[in-house]
Amino acid sequence: MMDWGGFGGFGGMGVIWFFAMAAFWVLILVGVVLVIKALVGGGHHTSTHSHVSPVGQQAAPPAPAVPASQSDALRILQERYARGELDRDEFLQRKGDLTS
Repeated sequence: MMDWGGFGGFGGMGVIWFFAMAAFWVLILVGVVLVIKALVGGGHHTSTHSHVSPVGQQAAPPAPAVPASQSDALRILQERYARGELDRDEFLQRKGDLTS
């Protein structure tokens, strides 16, 4: 009877090939998982900063510091009031400042 000398008859090289092929298939599997995760979206938001309101809902980023015109300023003010960033009194005060 013949002694093949290890994995697949390659002697010490059989062990090396075994681990090389195992590493190859692990890399293929990891690559497939990463591609699927990228296609699905991964459930992560892409921005680096998260603005979370106290209720736990995602809030919009702050409005621009200098609006282009008075109508833009009023629209931004209304949006901030709708999001709950301003209370009614503060909204009315600022709206009065913009329209007077």
